[in-house]
Amino acid sequence: MSRRIFDAHCDTALRLIDPAFDASARSEQGHVDVPRLLAGGVGCQVFACFVSEPEQAARPVERAAELMAAVRALERDPRVVFPRSAAELAALAAPGDRVGALLAIEGGEAIGDDPAALERLKRDGVRYITLAWNDNALGGCSLGDGRGLSPLGREMVAEMGRQRMLVDVSHASDATLADILDHSRAPVIASHANARALCDSPRNLGDASLRRIADRGGVIGVFFVASFLTEEARQREAPLVARYRELARRDPAAARGLADRASADLAGAPLPPLAAVADQIEHLIDVAGVDAVGFGGDFDGFLRGPAGLRDCSDYPAVIELLRRRGSAPSTLDKICWDNWQRVFAWTFD
Repeated sequence: MSRRIFDAHCDTALRLIDPAFDASARSEQGHVDVPRLLAGGVGCQVFACFVSEPEQAARPVERAAELMAAVRALERDPRVVFPRSAAELAALAAPGDRVGALLAIEGGEAIGDDPAALERLKRDGVRYITLAWNDNALGGCSLGDGRGLSPLGREMVAEMGRQRMLVDVSHASDATLADILDHSRAPVIASHANARALCDSPRNLGDASLRRIADRGGVIGVFFVASFLTEEARQREAPLVARYRELARRDPAAARGLADRASADLAGAPLPPLAAVADQIEHLIDVAGVDAVGFGGDFDGFLRGPAGLRDCSDYPAVIELLRRRGSAPSTLDKICWDNWQRVFAWTFD
């Protein structure tokens, strides 16, 4: 039986602003377009609009608006639906030739320094905000200085609860994550994160954090970046990642070219097996419970994923692997769709 997939995070918005990219046609480039979403059984895809200073935007608020407009333009394709109620979102679970699209922000810089801006973003359809991709005025990131929420960050988190916007702790430092869980009245999610117990990167989440997210009714979306799936891949890629991150910090304009160089340096290096994705999912279930696990693939946001997962059209291979490893149909229903639908429905009320 085919299942609809709810994927809580992709970076395809960065491709959508390129006039040469036609998301309505199948491409051999990148990971996501409408035909491949439909081929993979994706019933709803959350498009994260990535803004981070200084790497991506000197004018972060304006940059976020540009990315959101590019995502909303997908609605010109009759196969793409932007659900405007919890009922419309639930209807996308039925098999068919439509894919839902939702908006998110990755990088709290897009809010600016005025909590009132959150009301505008909610009207524009933003369902969650990843507060700290880099260290910023709101809080610290996992690969940054390690600090927690600032007073402004606590104010923003409180306002997100009032606006019924999800708070995303992906990329947050441990201190920021703990502060968010302490202060947020909104459901707390990790739109794309893995278990630190299986891959010891600060970007991944420790078991105690996984449990706290689950206790709040949140969901963790397993993602497919090779260096965050297995410890072996992390150790292999860590020196290159550190070197190119420092070069990008010194010269943000060269960041895209550096990614190509890093990819070339890793060409031929073994990829984690697809089983590594199942390992992550099973660990998350063991620690946080089956109601707290979903997908947040991070497609179009990485260079190297697991073997056998080329793009979003390969989701059925992941589901078949989980089935062969003994996942019950009810477990697959929750991981693939039900858990994210439950959490995102809250943002429509």
